[in-house]
Amino acid sequence: MKTSVAILALVAALGLGCSEGDKIISSGDTWEQIRVVGTATVDAVPDMAQVHLGVQIFADSVDVAVAENNRLTEAVIDALKSQGIADRDLRTTSFNIYPQRDFNREEESQIIGYWVSKTVMATIREIDRVGAVLQAAVDVGANRSFGLTFGLQDSTPVDQQARILAVEDARQRAEDLAGGAGFTLGKLLRINEASFFGGSVYSRAEADDKVAIPVEPGELQVKAQVEVAYKIAE
Repeated sequence: MKTSVAILALVAALGLGCSEGDKIISSGDTWEQIRVVGTATVDAVPDMAQVHLGVQIFADSVDVAVAENNRLTEAVIDALKSQGIADRDLRTTSFNIYPQRDFNREEESQIIGYWVSKTVMATIREIDRVGAVLQAAVDVGANRSFGLTFGLQDSTPVDQQARILAVEDARQRAEDLAGGAGFTLGKLLRINEASFFGGSVYSRAEADDKVAIPVEPGELQVKAQVEVAYKIAE
C-alpha cells in the first residue's frame, strides 16, 4: 500500500511539470514506467550538392523550339562534363512542350508559338566547385535553375552519432525525472526511433572565386529523436 501511494504521488508531482516529451505512462493498472523522448542535433559540413539546370525556349513552331532546346541542352551537358561531372551524376528529369496562346484577341485564342523546356539534374561531388559548375552551365545557355541542395555522400557516421547522442539525452531525462521524485531508474523496457531527418542548410562563407557564381554551402543539421521507456526500480 505504501508503495502504491508513493508511486501515485510521483505521478501527481511529475504530471504538473512535465513537457510534451517528458511523460509518465501506465502499464496495466499501476504506474510503473517513465517514458521520455531524447533528441540530438549534429552539425556536418556538406561534401556534395545537387542542382536542377534547364533550358527553356520559345519559337513559332514545335520543330524549331525542340531543335534549339536540344542544341542548348547538349551544350549545357557538355559544359557540366567539362567541369568534372560524371555521366552517372547526370540525369534528365523533365521534358515539356506546351503552346502559347494569345488571349488578348477578340476571336478565339490562337496558338502563337510553343515553349519547350528540358531539365537535367547534376550531382556535384566536389563541393568547392559548385559555383564554377553553375557558371559554366549558364555561360552556354542554361536559363533555368532550381532545387540547389547540399548533402553528404555518406551520412552513416553522422547519423550514428546523432542516434547515440539522442539515446544519451533520453537516459539523462529519465534519470532527472526519477531522481527528482526520489526513485531509482530501472531497466530499459523499450526504445524506438521516433524520427530522423537532416538537410537544413545554414550559410557560413561566401565563395571567393569571382569567375563563378557565389555559393554558400553552409552546414547541415542532422537530427535524431528516440522514445524510450524505463521501469521504475522498486
